[in-house]
Amino acid sequence: MEIIKLEPEDYEQDFREGVLGRVNPETGTLEFAYPDPDEPETPPVYQPPLSDQVNELKQENALLKAQNAALSERADFIEDVIAEMANQVYQ
Repeated sequence: MEIIKLEPEDYEQDFREGVLGRVNPETGTLEFAYPDPDEPETPPVYQPPLSDQVNELKQENALLKAQNAALSERADFIEDVIAEMANQVYQ
């Protein structure tokens, strides 16, 4: 049996807005349900803490922005090469 130790501020917002549903036995991580106040009868769906999901999405977004910037620079370089080649051909 494994013990999960949390600091008082860990998952503070998740505990405030959601309901701790379980500890996933496969991953050993907490899973929360976030009830929809507009549909209280909907059965709970347990998922990783939203704070963890947001952090993962922030990291993915930063990576995608860096990839996008690199692709944009490459496209600019290719445009410059094509323009230079056209310039050489038509002189």
